[in-house]
Amino acid sequence: MPNICPNCGKPLQDENAEICPGCGVRLKPLITRKGLLIFWLVFALLVIALLAILYIIHTHPVYEEHWGTRAVSARVRQVGFNIVVTWEGGSDNQMVSNYTIVVYTGNSSPINTTVNVPNNSVGFSSTLPGYGTPYNDHTVVIGTFTDGSHQVVLDAYV
Repeated sequence: MPNICPNCGKPLQDENAEICPGCGVRLKPLITRKGLLIFWLVFALLVIALLAILYIIHTHPVYEEHWGTRAVSARVRQVGFNIVVTWEGGSDNQMVSNYTIVVYTGNSSPINTTVNVPNNSVGFSSTLPGYGTPYNDHTVVIGTFTDGSHQVVLDAYV
């Protein structure tokens, strides 16, 4: 018994034909139920994997501690030939281990000093005697945090 096109009723010469040679109607679907099921299964697995990766990144302490900007600040001023840095704190103030102050003067190589702020006291000032010059001195303050990360807290000219 020959196969017949359901659209035009013409007999099909090949029982595996996908398109009727008489009317051109598609006889077999482009996607089978099995193919569609596999597609959605793979899609669902990819979505689950992506959500798992995002969850790990969002909740893992390593990522939490090293990503983002810390909310701490300092200010600098020059008094005569002294550079005075004052710690202004911020919401991440208790995470600061110490500050490194680097002063770039026009005449010499950078001068570095590390300062431990007692109890991370807001308003604590460090005076660097003789670090200032009559010219614009580039002062950079770098915070070191308890997780080992670093961040520029201040970058200014005085």
